[in-house]
Amino acid sequence: MTFIDIQESALAILAFGYLPGVFLAGRWLAINILKLNLASLNPASRLGLYFCVGAASSIIPLFLLALAGLYLPSGIGAAGWLAALFQARKLRVSQLHQPSAGLLGLALTLFVFYGLFCSESIQTGRDQGAYSLHATNIANTHSLLLPLPFEGFEEQRHKYQALLHSSNPLGFNYDFEASGMKGQFPPALALHLAQCYAIGGYAGLILFVPFLAAINFLVAYSLARQFAARHWALLGALFFALNPAQLWNARITLSEILAQSIILTGLLLCHLGIRDRINRNYVVGIAAIAASCLVRIDCFLFATILAVLHLASVILSNSSEQSPDSSTKMRASIAAYVIFGIGWIYYSISTPNYFQEFVPIVSKFLLAGAAAIAAAALLDHPKLKGKLQLDRLLGNKPAWIACSVAVLALVLYCIFLRPFNEPFAMFEEAHYGDRNFRENSVIDLAEYISYPVIGFAVLGFCFALRQILIKRKLELLPLLLAWAAFSLAYLYDPRISPDHIWRIRRFTPIVIPGFLLFAVYGLASVRLPRRPARALNYAAWALAALFLAFANKPIAFLTQYEGTIEITRALQAAIPNDALVLTDLTRLFYGPLLDGKGRQLVRGDLSNKNHLALFNEIGKQAAEDGQSVYLLTNAKAISEFSDFKTLSFQKTWYSLRAANRAPATVIRERTNAFHLAKIDGPIRPFSGKETSLTFGANKIVGIEETGMYGQERTGKGSPFRWSQQTASFTLPTAFESRFTSGRLKLYSSFVDQAPTQIRVNGHLVFDSEIPKKGGDFEFSIPPEIDQSETIKLQIQSQADQPSRVYPNSTDSRELALQIGGITLSTEEGIAFGTIDFGIQPNLDILEGGLYPPEAEGDEIRRWTDGQAVFQIPLRKSFTPKVLYIDIVKSVLSKNDVAIVWNGQSIFRGTVGSEGETLKIPLVPSLGRGPVKLEIVSQTASPQALRINEDTRELGLRLASLKIDGD
Repeated sequence: MTFIDIQESALAILAFGYLPGVFLAGRWLAINILKLNLASLNPASRLGLYFCVGAASSIIPLFLLALAGLYLPSGIGAAGWLAALFQARKLRVSQLHQPSAGLLGLALTLFVFYGLFCSESIQTGRDQGAYSLHATNIANTHSLLLPLPFEGFEEQRHKYQALLHSSNPLGFNYDFEASGMKGQFPPALALHLAQCYAIGGYAGLILFVPFLAAINFLVAYSLARQFAARHWALLGALFFALNPAQLWNARITLSEILAQSIILTGLLLCHLGIRDRINRNYVVGIAAIAASCLVRIDCFLFATILAVLHLASVILSNSSEQSPDSSTKMRASIAAYVIFGIGWIYYSISTPNYFQEFVPIVSKFLLAGAAAIAAAALLDHPKLKGKLQLDRLLGNKPAWIACSVAVLALVLYCIFLRPFNEPFAMFEEAHYGDRNFRENSVIDLAEYISYPVIGFAVLGFCFALRQILIKRKLELLPLLLAWAAFSLAYLYDPRISPDHIWRIRRFTPIVIPGFLLFAVYGLASVRLPRRPARALNYAAWALAALFLAFANKPIAFLTQYEGTIEITRALQAAIPNDALVLTDLTRLFYGPLLDGKGRQLVRGDLSNKNHLALFNEIGKQAAEDGQSVYLLTNAKAISEFSDFKTLSFQKTWYSLRAANRAPATVIRERTNAFHLAKIDGPIRPFSGKETSLTFGANKIVGIEETGMYGQERTGKGSPFRWSQQTASFTLPTAFESRFTSGRLKLYSSFVDQAPTQIRVNGHLVFDSEIPKKGGDFEFSIPPEIDQSETIKLQIQSQADQPSRVYPNSTDSRELALQIGGITLSTEEGIAFGTIDFGIQPNLDILEGGLYPPEAEGDEIRRWTDGQAVFQIPLRKSFTPKVLYIDIVKSVLSKNDVAIVWNGQSIFRGTVGSEGETLKIPLVPSLGRGPVKLEIVSQTASPQALRINEDTRELGLRLASLKIDGD
């Protein structure tokens, strides 16, 4: 272990103090400053609540540190360790009685389960990647502001305008006056993620949300336990923790779980404050709910909800002994509005562009809330109090029945009528597309929590409304209003594009928890004799388990984007922190490289001449300034950019395919290749000296293309891409030698006997029908086709949609040909230079004396029959220097082997049964050009040797053969 490793480990241990620090800060605040009375909660519930209080209260201090450029994870962690040391003597673990220990065990199990299948959500194409990228930059730069991807954008942004937008990793806005980028989203989650990144790198970063989700299980249980027996509360909390929406959100770096934590904590405190007549709990609970606006901007809706809560409690308090007094309600409202004001300033500083879009609606929320509070103050005035008698108007049986019938009718309408009638199928804004599927909101919700839960939630809502309106038990009022308001808002219009994989994420902070809590309340409120009640309990547990087992397929054990961290670390290790990187990677993958460690990235399109020219200009200036310059591309690099060895990485990711109907269940496989080269001159995709060129199965630097889908892999791992009905490829550089022939390698055609035509620069060179099984198809390029400027190859074939052909398919792509490669060759290009061969048949190499390829574990091997022959068309300009023959084994324990090159013996010797790798020098006297290679050995049959029942005459079992040279 080096000194640097020891230093990094020490800093990580210091930073880890943040976790006990947050918990103990929350405990100290709750006991000493807020003076909360939590005696009615069990110890496990209090532990969870303490952490939530600490996490919420630390947002603004962490924000101010990052704003001042003083966010030091080790310093923050050190403060946490000091807090732990100061309060350690006051903690009593012995207070955890058996039920509490069991709850903590369940929470720990949930954390492990969430964490084992946690999504590696550091890619920056979606919101989760923006949070992750912001977190890594805060940890590494100690500042809220991200460095610009390339400092030249600030100095010459008009000149580099063509690259400016493409170099933004999404989720950020340029602030050239501040010389950096500001996050699109509020930084509350990123601030916590940054500390966890300092503790454990990317693994620590992605485990924070699972950890918080496990704590939310404790808080949800505590809230359910306030109005239901233990078995119902535990059922509701486990269903809450394991429903598909919660499962997905708990494994990805999005803000919903942090908002959920703060909201549930606030609702629990409000409930305790009203039920137990503890005014301080109520005020702190209202303030906590308001603080959720620091995490998500839609939580400004609480400005209206909490004000309506104030108004409703004033109206219903005349005949209620549980309602907080007037001064307490006003203090709570003032505290909430102070926090909303802080939130306004916080957004204006941290995400001004994003916040500006929401100012009109946030203003309406605040004004509506202020109006409600003013109305409450007016109604609470001694001269009016009791005179209007609004509580009698609302607090009677007919009013309760009317509200209950209205809610039931609305739910039935949303299930049976709304999905089939306009205008709810349309979004007002054109950029969301024509069809939003918001009319299916309740139906989609049922896919995540089931119709029985929705039914019992409606029943529980009606029971709770009865308790509130008639019996004046107002402790359920905060939960009812918060749940009802957000449910109405998001069931009416989720405000998210229809192809989003998980449109349900909007529902996870309060809507789904509210449905489950009211379902528990509904179940607990059903009064049955003992035996039917017990049967209902068993049935509910069994049905919940069956539903969750079914609904959680296939995500329960799916790690989305697995391998992203591995490939990111490999690229970061290969690229120095002070280097300039020119790249055409998608934002998904190049974003994580902007981790705030000094690496500069400029992103563009290598097939765009203007971008390529800017790349070369930027690279030249950087090289003159002594900066290392790298090219990082998804495409296959053709030219040798320098003597630096090109590094190649390849990774396959699994994620869920977008779906218009919930839930998403189709797993998508996506393979990406990464090629990295250090360059010391201009990027030239083609030298012009190429004699053979293969493309189609993957993108190639410098080749413009249309009509192709992303790269995929066959079962054997070979790359391919599907073409659309028309696909075209343009090679922009003239070549010294003209291409005379071509070959189209197809793994299949989607339509059997698909009519297919190939044109080169507009001339038809191939016209045939392609069978379903595909194959290799050759064509010639006549000399009259001009190749002096560009070469444009176009493929037209018949296409169809899998969703039209296969009943269970959701793939709506127009698929034509499964292209494994298109090869253009000059006369010289048909021949080979350095080549690997032998394992698989090659159409350009005549061979004999070999049995078909066989699998040996994950490898492919071939037996010879004692007289293996390869006729290899080596280029006349190629000088062979070394022949490598990997003999895996021999059928005999001692086998005499002879290697012959164009009739000349180049090796004679004995090979044992375990084989060996032969490295045979090739002297210049052997000559150049085509070669006939013979491998001669003794043979025997395994049956005769009593090895197995194989009667074939076998010689040597070969792996790869290679000819190396210049």
